[in-house]
Amino acid sequence: MPPLFPWLLACALFNATLWAQSSAPSDVYAHFVGDWVGTDRYAEAGQLLTKPLTLHVTELPKQKGILLEYHFGDGAQVPFEHPVKKTIRLDLAQHQVVIHFRAFETAYYEAAGLNDFATQGLGTFAVRTTQLEHGSPVMYRGSYHLSQEEFSWMWERAEKGQTFTPYGDFQLHRAAPANSRPVTTP
Repeated sequence: MPPLFPWLLACALFNATLWAQSSAPSDVYAHFVGDWVGTDRYAEAGQLLTKPLTLHVTELPKQKGILLEYHFGDGAQVPFEHPVKKTIRLDLAQHQVVIHFRAFETAYYEAAGLNDFATQGLGTFAVRTTQLEHGSPVMYRGSYHLSQEEFSWMWERAEKGQTFTPYGDFQLHRAAPANSRPVTTP
């Protein structure tokens, strides 16, 4: 082996490590953080309903995910509904999104487009899973889109042999710039 070979190999490995570090996001959650306002459109009893929504998003310690605190209603309504909380973790290594619903359960969703999303911290990714409900499989899929000023996602569901139907469509815009990034302990 020529004496130059170990040097070239070391340089190649060093450059590959630097490239991997530079292409990985420094904080995939940074652009989610802040206050968002908009609407939640959802189907209930065969009708499409719309509720005003304020969403407060903070990052969990050590970049372990984000905490979403939903406030439904416009604030002038009496009573302003109790907030709903859930956490979301983007697991890039497993290509999945983990959503923990505070009062219920933890759900694991297979994710598509997550690594591309993570490169910029903005863009679109999709999730899907199948769960048993009353002994029958129900498929769920969602698509998330995040830009500097808009955050939206839509959920659809389908029972076995049926087409997907939307059941939640969230359209939000940033209420104020995310000047600070508070960290919240769940």
